Amino acid sequence: MPKEMKKLILEKNISCGAKLLLSGGERCNVTNSDIDFERDYVGQNIKSLPSIFHKFDNQDMLQFLHQHGIETVVETHGRVMLKSGKARQLLNLLLKLADENNVEIKNEQHVESVKEEKGEFKIETNDAEYACKKLIIATGGKSYPQVGATSFVYDIAQQFDISCFSPYPCLCGIETVQDMSGVT
Repeated sequence: MPKEMKKLILEKNISCGAKLLLSGGERCNVTNSDIDFERDYVGQNIKSLPSIFHKFDNQDMLQFLHQHGIETVVETHGRVMLKSGKARQLLNLLLKLADENNVEIKNEQHVESVKEEKGEFKIETNDAEYACKKLIIATGGKSYPQVGATSFVYDIAQQFDISCFSPYPCLCGIETVQDMSGVT
């Protein structure tokens, strides 16, 4: 039997899931019921999206949640929310599954540098140094600095010659005032 791979999450915040807990106004917008790539996404690589989502799509997400006893409801515009209205329910499940799968989580780890040397990645944090052969960087972008989001992922991508599109605001809710119709 092959040796189990060590899995480590370096979390910048005091605990995991800060952005998840805020999603959907703290009610957790987990997916959409109706995804139409042509209608819902902008960018130059729309045609590649179906192949990306083929391995785990919105229906797979719903099945995963239901297998773990988490009920969902579909709201306006196809938003799928947790029926409980509590994002913490999903975070608790993810943390439980991480623990069951021997994923070590180290909080308050600010990654200061990532280097590749002789087929290994060297990660230096404010607290320690780590080495690994495989590295996944999942930062969530820089859209919400209040939960620790920064441009770090773009800096790392540039360092490793990975092309990225410049980020721009999208998918943000805008509330309008009906009484202002016609006012200039």
